[in-house]
Order: sequence, then structure tokens, then C-alpha cells
Amino acid sequence: MPDNIVRYDRQGRTVYVNPVLEKTLGAAAADMIGKRVREINPDGSYEAYAQALDAALASGGNGEIELTLFIPSEEPLVHQIRMIAEHDDHGEVTGVLAIGHDITERKRMEEERTQNFRYFESMDKINRAIQTATDLEGMLSDALDVVLDVFDCDRAFLLYPCDPGAPSWSVPMERCKPEYPGVLELGIEVPTSSDVAQTFRFLLEADGAVTFGPGTQHPLPADASERFGFKSMLSTALRPKVDSPWQFGLHQCSRVRNWTAEEERLIREIARRLTDGLNTMLIYRDLQKSEQRYRLVFRNSPVSIWEEDFSGVKVLLDGLKQEGVTDIQAHFGQHPEIIRQCAQTVKVVDVNEAALALHGAASKEALLEGLIETFTEESFDTFREELICLWEGENMMMRDAAVRTLTGERRDVTVYLAVCPGYENSLGKIFVSLIDITERKRVEEALRHSEASLNEAQRTAHLGNWELNLATNALHWSDEIHRIFEIDREQFGASYDAFLGAIHPDDREMVNRAYSQSLADCTPYDIVHRLLMKDGRIKYVEECCETFYDEDGRPLRSIGTVQDITERKRVEEELHLQTVELEEEVAERQMTQENLQEKALLLEEEIEKRQKTQEELEQLNKTLEQRVKERTIELEEKNMELHKMNRIFVGRELRMVELKERIRELEGA
Repeated sequence: MPDNIVRYDRQGRTVYVNPVLEKTLGAAAADMIGKRVREINPDGSYEAYAQALDAALASGGNGEIELTLFIPSEEPLVHQIRMIAEHDDHGEVTGVLAIGHDITERKRMEEERTQNFRYFESMDKINRAIQTATDLEGMLSDALDVVLDVFDCDRAFLLYPCDPGAPSWSVPMERCKPEYPGVLELGIEVPTSSDVAQTFRFLLEADGAVTFGPGTQHPLPADASERFGFKSMLSTALRPKVDSPWQFGLHQCSRVRNWTAEEERLIREIARRLTDGLNTMLIYRDLQKSEQRYRLVFRNSPVSIWEEDFSGVKVLLDGLKQEGVTDIQAHFGQHPEIIRQCAQTVKVVDVNEAALALHGAASKEALLEGLIETFTEESFDTFREELICLWEGENMMMRDAAVRTLTGERRDVTVYLAVCPGYENSLGKIFVSLIDITERKRVEEALRHSEASLNEAQRTAHLGNWELNLATNALHWSDEIHRIFEIDREQFGASYDAFLGAIHPDDREMVNRAYSQSLADCTPYDIVHRLLMKDGRIKYVEECCETFYDEDGRPLRSIGTVQDITERKRVEEELHLQTVELEEEVAERQMTQENLQEKALLLEEEIEKRQKTQEELEQLNKTLEQRVKERTIELEEKNMELHKMNRIFVGRELRMVELKERIRELEGA
């Protein structure tokens, strides 16, 4: 999009507005020309802009500012505005040229990228906590540890049951900051009050997370909040496919907290993963309590469950150990046929209705008859991991995989393997649960696609983002920053010092000072600096940074963007050179015009002189003509006299000739 351009004179009055700015603001240039910023916007909405303009006029220096433009009936626009002081030949400030560039989309991408990065990082931690757990308590404990860290809240808890009609409730798992202990430490059953029952109703009626406390639509349960000291709550109901609902929630005890939409989204996704984990763990726990109860659950469970006999596998694995095999993974790599041999010894004892539904089978016999059709390459990889797990003496395993229905339709699943207690030595009873996660995978793939699109957008715009954890000094760069700095991800030290090392030596102190000052002043910064490439090339980058602080003002993390503006710098330099050449040409033309004006004056004087001389010559010519006429008359008169005299003289001459002839005749006689 073209830039917005406006020029101000020495007094800060608007003297020029380009058509792009008129279109952006929806205002005519005539309404702005001759006015100061504060006259155009008397409500003070652009006071920061006015101050930046005043500073540029006062100092004669350049500056930059990010400004949010509030356009009627439109979303606010974020513009990066550069103030360029203009000077005359004597160095005096004559005005300021303001050039604004729309960075709304860039800001949106930065925010989206940061949110997506936090989301994937948090979900990865939750997935690992759930997948590595071997029992219900361990899974819940590990998951809540991650939640407490990710949200930086004072308490994370799981309450059971989330039932308005229950006489009491308890907290089976809870993680708190030391100064804010909760119900779990007391080890008590708490009677269900009317306020708590209403909270349960809100959660069960909602389709996602619900916020409670000041500034929200839902009040805190008065008795519980007062007793356990929380001022804000973000919570959601977990609905396992077996047993009653649970409440999964976060407490902020130290202050009133405004939960963000991103935090609501994150707790909703974590709740889904916890629900998946609870489904399997609760089923496994129930199976351990009673075989009879297991059969009831097995038949009616919405989770696909397979009861299998691995005793034949046990015989094969024991035989390999007797042969001296110690590294089963390497052995499988050298003898992959053993995996198929093990698969052939597995006996499917039973499957439940959910398993039939998952594979699209009308009966157990139909499923077992077409069993090979349900396998994928991932199925064999998962079975290989099951064998390794059993070889190493583990009794539980979880892994994402894929299967097919009898009609060939792919289903993404999470596979849970559990050795039934009492069968650890024979492996005669193993339960394999398959949870359909096809929809979850689709959502995750959509998010990955969004991430890829964002990376492509960053590559196209030569704009990357970064995040620095000030507690650990761990620095994360996006792929585009690695491309801009031309540093391999594996070779980068991923620390602030390593980042400084990649900057041009002459600019390192400037960049470090800008960042340090930003931390000290608790303000964002924007700086342009150079990069020195290995082959000697120079790149220019524009870096923006903002730091987040805790309640005591201690910096926690910094996020920012880096944009390659080398090409922009080159264009600016060319424009500068063209401007200088144009100014020189204008000066030369001004000098030529002055010379022409001087020559014109001399020519006018010469013309006046010549006109005067012409007049004198004309007068002299008239005088000469008069004299010529008079002389001509005089000469004509004298000529007539001469003609007379000539006739007289000619007559005389004739007579003399005749006389002489007569004399000679007489003498001859």
C-alpha cells in the first residue's frame, strides 16, 4: 500500500497532504491545509503524534512513532510514522515531512505468531505430561504442574464432582504457589453451597471456558472465594465418557485478573486433552477395581477397547533374551520379520461395541475377518513400540497412530496399552484402547497450516519474530530471522549474547544500549542497525521490541520483530541522491535565470541607446535630405548656367575654327 505523506511548515501548519492520506483518514486535504495537528484533532486523540512533530521541529532531527488511527466505522489502523526535519541552505529548520506506513497487518501477524507459538509450546508440554504418565494421579499431577507454569496463576485444580446436585465436593489434585494452599492440603470434603452449585451449573451449561469475578458476567462463589482466598477464576467442565463431570480451573489469589481470549482458548484445548487422558485413565482404574465392573464398562464404553492375549509374544521375546539379544530396537532393525511373527501370535480375545463402530464393522466376526484391512504403516510402527515397551518391562504405553475402517477410511487414534494387573509375567491379558482423535488432528493440522502460512507471510515480507526468556536467557528465533541473519539454526547459540555477536561490530553497543535502556524505562523500542554478513555484505534491519514485567516490575520476557530493510535503504539512498541532484539542478537553473535577468536588463539599456541613436540618425537623415535637396537645386541652377556658357564657348570655338580656316585659305592664296 502507498505511504501517507504530509508536510508541515516551521510553525507546524499543514502545507501538503497526499491523496493516500486523504483516503486513509476519509478527510479532504482542504480541511487540513493551514491547520496544526491539535486544531485538526482538538480531542487530543493524536497528542503523541503532535508531540513527536513538535520535537522534530524543535530539534531539527528525525524521529519515528507508532500511531493508532481511529477511522470512523472501520477497524483501527496501526501506522509507523517517520518524522523527517527539512532544512534550508543555512541549516535552519523549514518544516517537517511525515511519512506514514500501514503496519496493521504486520502487527496482527506478530500477535498471531506469538499466540500460536505459545499455544503449540503449551500443548506440547501438556501432551508430554499426559503421555508419559503411568497412572491417573501422576497424569493429573504432571498436567497441573505444567498448567500452573504456563498460565502463571496462583492455583490450578481439578474438582470432583462438578455436579450441582452432589452433597459435597473434593479436590483430588491441585497445584498451588506455596503462599496460596487450597482444598487438597486440607484433605476435606466440602459441602456444596448454593453459590458453588450455581457455579457448577454455569460450567455445565457453557460450551467452553467461563470467567468468574469482577468485570465478568459471572460472580465468584462467595463462600468458597472468601474461604480459599481467590479473586478471579477461569474454569471449564471436563466431561469424561465415564463417571461424572469434573471441574478444571485456575485461581488468581494475589489480584483481580482479566483472563484473555487466548487463555480461554488454551484452557479449552488443555481440557480436551485432559478429558482424553481421563477417559483412558479412569477406565483403567475402574478395570483394576473389578473384573465384573470392567465387563460392564467394556461393553458400554464409548472408547474402543480390545482385550488381547500377548502370551505368544512373551514366549518369542523370552527366546530372544535367551539367545543373548540385548538391544531389541537394533535387532528389530536387522530382523523386521520378527515383528510380523509377534503380530501373528497375538490373540484378540474380545472387542467392544465402540471398537466395532470405530472400524465400521457390523460384528466382532466381521472385524476379525477383515482385521488386516484396518492396519496402516503407522499401525505396524505402533505395534513395534508396544513390543519394545513390553521388552523393557513397562506395563503401560500411549502413542498416536492411525487405523482404517473396513471400507478404507482413515482414522487417527491415540493408542493406550495396559497390561492387566496379575498378568505382568505372562502378558496373557492386555487391554488396548483406541481413542478417535481424527477431529483433533484435523484442528491441529489446520493450526499447523496457519503456522506455515504465517511463516510464508514472514518470508515474503522479510519479517521475523523472536522471544527472549529473561529468566533463562533462552532466545527463540523464527525461521525468517535465521534467513535474514543467514545463520543455520543448529549453529546459533540461541542467547542474547549470540544475537549481539551476529550484529555489525560498530552497531553492537548501540543495540545493546537501546535494549538496556528499554528495560530500565519499561518502554518499547524501535531501532535500525546493520548486519555484517560472512562475505562482507552489509544488511540493514529494523528491530522492534516490547518487554513484559511481573507485578514487581521485574522483566520476564521480551518479544520483538526483525525486518530486512536493505532494499528500502537502497531506495532511500537513491532517492536522496536524486534529491541532491535535483536541488543542484534547481540551484543551477536559478543561477542561470539570474544571469538571464541581468543580460535582459543590459539588452534593454542597449535597445534604449539604439532607439535614441536611431532617432538621432533619422533626424540627421532628414537634415541631410533637406541639404541634398537644396544642394541639388543649387547644382541644377549652376548646371544650367554651365550649359549656357558651354553653348557660348562652343559658338566661339566654331567661329575661331572658321576664322583659322579662312586665314589659312588666305595665306595659301
